[in-house]
Amino acid sequence: MESHIVSSTQTINIFQTSAGAEIFQIPVEVFPEFWGFVYLVWVDEAVDGQGKSQYRVLIDTGSGFGDCNQHLENGLQAVSEHTGRSIHLSDLTHVFITHGHIDHFGGLSYVRSRTPARIGVH
Repeated sequence: MESHIVSSTQTINIFQTSAGAEIFQIPVEVFPEFWGFVYLVWVDEAVDGQGKSQYRVLIDTGSGFGDCNQHLENGLQAVSEHTGRSIHLSDLTHVFITHGHIDHFGGLSYVRSRTPARIGVH
């Protein structure tokens, strides 16, 4: 299933897996006039009658250049407004960096200073 959020500055695509996880594709300007995406994966799963396990995973962080960090923050705000569920960098449980290109990990120092999330790198 795919839908999207349209804010004043961004269109965020939303995907839902068959297991119920939500994936938000957030556009960020990684370099001047070059856009890429970071992904927020939102997972709530039942755990043997003991409540739910919640994962808030950010996949990649953008470049950290120019307005990239602000685009990430704006995207999280748009997701919060659309879903009615608060999500900030401080709410992340994990950050996963897919590979060592600057447009995928350059924003990590910004993100890391705002979250206690575990960091993983491919």
